[in-house]
Amino acid sequence: MLQNVDSRLDMFLSFSTPLNSYVLSLINEKDPIPVNVYLNDSRMYFNFILTQASQRNRTIIGSLNPVMVGDVAVITEEIENPILRVIYTSINSFKTAANGELYVHNGNLTVSFRFHSSDISGAGELLKKIVSLDLSLNDLRIGRAPGLLKVMDEIDQRIPLSGVAFSYKKTGKSEFMVEWKNIPGDPSGALLYDLKDKDSVEDYNMEKEPSFPLLTSIFKDHLPLATYLEHHKSNTVECIALLTFRVIKTIPCKTLWFDGGN
Repeated sequence: MLQNVDSRLDMFLSFSTPLNSYVLSLINEKDPIPVNVYLNDSRMYFNFILTQASQRNRTIIGSLNPVMVGDVAVITEEIENPILRVIYTSINSFKTAANGELYVHNGNLTVSFRFHSSDISGAGELLKKIVSLDLSLNDLRIGRAPGLLKVMDEIDQRIPLSGVAFSYKKTGKSEFMVEWKNIPGDPSGALLYDLKDKDSVEDYNMEKEPSFPLLTSIFKDHLPLATYLEHHKSNTVECIALLTFRVIKTIPCKTLWFDGGN
């Protein structure tokens, strides 16, 4: 499925910035840690997804009131980050931005977005607002994206991905693909790709889709999502979600299918 839209978002923007965190100061993680950031009543919270905590760290982690999902520990900390605040309050003007990756490594928070080259001005405006904060930015890059497949492979090398795939029945007149933006404050936002036009990228609203309650749940539960795609065919919609932590260890994502019905 990913091959069909591999190069649709042909540009990327990424950077890293130091992150002051009480949680990070206590734990001793050598590998990158996926995070999810959300706003609640204008307060900013970080979910740290710890998947391979050492035995030494387990006692410390237990003292931080983690939520356990199998062997995964999710620890929440309130952290105000001006850069992410600017991104989350300005991202709606960056119309084709999707699949922002967030992870911390060696005390730095890395942020990345894929977007379409037609939206280079939107990327420029967002970057201008970030730079105007006059805060420390490292490894700032903007350029041609390597493609969705390579991006997912690079993420999987840093933080093993879990895949969930399913399908549901739906009657339609055309074939197209949808990529969910997963943008803060807008769970309905998505991008539509016309499979007959390799350059086509359009805004799409997910609210009328049967999958929207699932996406709303992912949004509400702050799950760290690498990508979510739907392939709309004449009578079936095939879907795949890739999460940036290992939950399913024994079932390859391509074989996990069920019929969601209408």
